[in-house]
Amino acid sequence: MKILPNFSLLIILFLYLIVHFIPDFGGADVMGAQWLYTSVIHAIVLGYIFFQRNQYHEAIKAVFSQKFSLLYSFYFIWAIISVSYAINPTEAIVCLARLASTFFIYTNFAILLYKKDIKSYYLPISILISLVLFYDSIAVISGFTKNSKTMLLDQNILSLIGNNGNKNVMAASLLIKFPFTLFVILRSTFLMRVVGVFILFFGSFALFILNTRSTFVGLLLILLIFAASTIYFKIKSAWPKIACPLAYFIIPISIAFFSANLVLENAVKSQEVQGGYGTVNKRIDDITANTKEESRLRLWKAGLDYTSKHPFIGDGYGNWKLASIPYEKEYTNDLFVPYHAHNDFIEAAADLGIMGGLAYLGLFILAFLFTLRLWIKEDAKEFRLFATISFMALTCYFVDAFLNFPTERTSMQTMLTLTMGLLFAPTYLLPNVSKKITVNHSALLYTVIGFMFIGGSIFINNQVFKSLKVQKFVMGEIDIEPKMALEEVENAFPAIPNLSTSTQPIKALIARYEFRDKKYDVALKLLKESDQDNPYLHYNDFIRTAIYADKKNLDSVSLFAFNAFYHWPRSSSYYKNAIFAATKKRDTLEIKKYLTYIIGIDLVD
Repeated sequence: MKILPNFSLLIILFLYLIVHFIPDFGGADVMGAQWLYTSVIHAIVLGYIFFQRNQYHEAIKAVFSQKFSLLYSFYFIWAIISVSYAINPTEAIVCLARLASTFFIYTNFAILLYKKDIKSYYLPISILISLVLFYDSIAVISGFTKNSKTMLLDQNILSLIGNNGNKNVMAASLLIKFPFTLFVILRSTFLMRVVGVFILFFGSFALFILNTRSTFVGLLLILLIFAASTIYFKIKSAWPKIACPLAYFIIPISIAFFSANLVLENAVKSQEVQGGYGTVNKRIDDITANTKEESRLRLWKAGLDYTSKHPFIGDGYGNWKLASIPYEKEYTNDLFVPYHAHNDFIEAAADLGIMGGLAYLGLFILAFLFTLRLWIKEDAKEFRLFATISFMALTCYFVDAFLNFPTERTSMQTMLTLTMGLLFAPTYLLPNVSKKITVNHSALLYTVIGFMFIGGSIFINNQVFKSLKVQKFVMGEIDIEPKMALEEVENAFPAIPNLSTSTQPIKALIARYEFRDKKYDVALKLLKESDQDNPYLHYNDFIRTAIYADKKNLDSVSLFAFNAFYHWPRSSSYYKNAIFAATKKRDTLEIKKYLTYIIGIDLVD
């Protein structure tokens, strides 16, 4: 049944894709504005479905009867339940608002695609995604060219973040769009085919400039998937029918590889100091190196260890940033918190226990099995190319999720869920699932529940966005004497979130300004109230040390300085406070203990 005209479907897709262009609007992190935007778009789409609800009963019931949707719903509900046991329930709610937005991108899109003719919408959608790829590619290339005159290569590459938070997300956001551009090349007119080849070239050039190893792995995998599937399905065809599709994909990427390699080689030669980044060849060689991989493997090991010790309930959705601190405090300096496990599957297990981790991994397993079914079944052969393209994009995401942390980044979550919707859209067109579905009031129920979740999501995301706008200035003063007036900080933060972007309790940040203005009792009250917001950082004890030093209370100075130092011995600020306290008390034994931590030689004996 045709429910939604294709132009309306494209408008809704366009509204979701615009999130790639949403800037930070003055926030400390661009995702604040982007998640708020996405949740508002959900409200618009849900409103559309509500007013057309009589036409969507069958679609909604069919979507939520599908295995993938059921597993995704289970994962979402399990994450909601985790608020009850989370280390920091408020942080779990903040992260759940983002998960709700992600979940409803998939469900809304899947409902709107229900029983649509895939041949009529896949190409226009691919063109839209390719245009976003072209825009981002040009932005990366022009930024690199402009910065090359004023920056060293490492600094230049790290600055190429667009509206994605960091350059790794930028690179992954480029790569996940490659398969759709390939589809444009394969299924368009000659002119659009030429345009698609140029977009693929510019996208590949930008990708190689960004020097991100995980995307190199992802690119190799999708090349292999496309080559293997093309050869398998066309093995009996004339060789040009095999060679031409492969050439369309491989040639622009190969030319981009050599071009980017030459540009990077010249950039390396033009600077006196060799940094961590270099040519594409060097970066590929680094994949097997042990430098950065050791820290990533350590994070994986920590996540697996935590999961083994908390197999049923975990730390609560989005709380790994807190649970990871006891594992990393002996390795990282100056309160650098490993915000993520650099593997979303391990992090999901740490947050939600083994059940939650398997549910998240199961989403990708179901996607692979469904793709395999479309490849194998003869009655699904008309969907094979569509499935291959969607699965290639999903593979790009899977690699990024295995090595990085795309879960919290809006651009990647948008592409993931739109791709999932496209992949499973043929489900309702296959002969053995076209049976009549009994309809009821599912559309009304879906929109009512959807508005409840999205209404909450809009509220929370708006609170986070407001907080990030204040944090941009407060966090800028975190390592210096605070200059902002107390009235600019004291009541500026909303109640949600209660942690900064670096996991310091918000109330502890406010306490710094209260302390500066000699309001000791107010500062100590704020510190006491926020002790459990992040019980592992001991930033509150660090502030208490300064307060009691100002009050000349040496016993309290020693108590809190020692406590902070022994919970994070590699923090230079904690170490300085501990040395100060021990010196004031003439405690030579404590001083020897501190020096033992620093130089690695036991001086106590």
